[in-house]
Amino acid sequence: MIRTNPQRGFTLVELLLAMTFIAFLLLFIVSAILQATKLYVKGQAIRQINQSGRQVMTSLKDDLRYAKPVYVADKHRLCVSGTTYIWNTESPANPVFLNKYTSDPIGTGLSSTPLRFVSVKDPLGALCLTSDPIDPSRASDIIGASVTLLKFSLSQQGGLWQVSLILSTNGDNTAVPGPTPSGYMCNPMNEFCAFGDFTTTVYTRKG
Repeated sequence: MIRTNPQRGFTLVELLLAMTFIAFLLLFIVSAILQATKLYVKGQAIRQINQSGRQVMTSLKDDLRYAKPVYVADKHRLCVSGTTYIWNTESPANPVFLNKYTSDPIGTGLSSTPLRFVSVKDPLGALCLTSDPIDPSRASDIIGASVTLLKFSLSQQGGLWQVSLILSTNGDNTAVPGPTPSGYMCNPMNEFCAFGDFTTTVYTRKG
């Protein structure tokens, strides 16, 4: 009499196929999680850039529209409506705002020190009459620590002011000069790089 065992185990080939399938499934899940994380991080960066850009533009538009501004280009200062806007630079060696562009030996158009954009309460506009450094404790950074200001420019024609700025992610994720309309681009190898180009025109009612 021949007895058969109804319980049959897996063969080695079946085990290998099952393990391969599970490995591919885990790899797919991990890749999907990493991709979703990258998209989330970059989305947060873009959101911060857009939020900072809108905040700067809204503040400047409101102040320029209803007051007569004092703009001192070589000092990088704009005094308007009891507020003085100051951009570039915070010295890494001395924590005061120098308001001077550093040398650019390789012609990139970028400062070698962090380019920042701050506002200072200045009811009389006295800061536009001096080149003295500003105590950082008086200054409010209005672009946020996670955003880098790559470019800021003002131009006036009569009662019209044109304001332009380019904001980018900071650190290793900062946009670099490139052959684009804005003059900047993200390195294709840098997945977390993002930047925004903001421009607006304001009519100053007080001339």
